[in-house]
Amino acid sequence: MKHWIFIGTLSLGALMTATAMAQDASVLTGKDAYGDWEKDAPGVIRHLVASDLEAPNLTESASNSPSTVPMPEGAMPKVPDGFKVELVASGIENPRAIRFAPNGDLFVGNSEAGNVLVYHFENGAAKPVSEGVFAAG
Repeated sequence: MKHWIFIGTLSLGALMTATAMAQDASVLTGKDAYGDWEKDAPGVIRHLVASDLEAPNLTESASNSPSTVPMPEGAMPKVPDGFKVELVASGIENPRAIRFAPNGDLFVGNSEAGNVLVYHFENGAAKPVSEGVFAAG
């Protein structure tokens, strides 16, 4: 399984707008709160309580295991107004921990390969100018 890493930014104006949106957002309740990943988007708020759920064992159990699908061409995460995401790295086998160093370097713990990757950026660019294995083993 391969994963992608996106970096997002937010301006102060967008932060104030996002906060105002969160305060003004309507909350979906009851059956209206049911949805799926295709209907989710930034700002959608759902509130479910136990009485909204169907009775247990109402339908026969089904086996629906997850599977990996390729990322569609041009697909990007949905983000609120004022946010921006850019693809930084792809093809990482199993990223488990992602951290930024004070100098802006991005460290990714890649547990499948047993190493820590490092990406160096200059001048706020989204694409690293260098990348490599910081530690292995």
